[in-house]
Amino acid sequence: MIARATYILIGWGAPGTEDALIWVLGVFGDKQIAVEFLNCGNPNLERAAQVWATGHGFRITPGVGGAVVWGSNH
Repeated sequence: MIARATYILIGWGAPGTEDALIWVLGVFGDKQIAVEFLNCGNPNLERAAQVWATGHGFRITPGVGGAVVWGSNH
């Protein structure tokens, strides 16, 4: 459910939602959410994904995975 909500918010690309999304990654995050952030096209979310992945011992690669683009659903 959390992952689905992040996909919807990323797709909307609403200004000002980045901080809330980054908070979600920090509290409920998992590797798949980090991959979505890294590949969504929003630089703030991309940086947060890299920091989260490094801090949790994951390696995620830009351009690999990700199903939603920032602002693609408005």
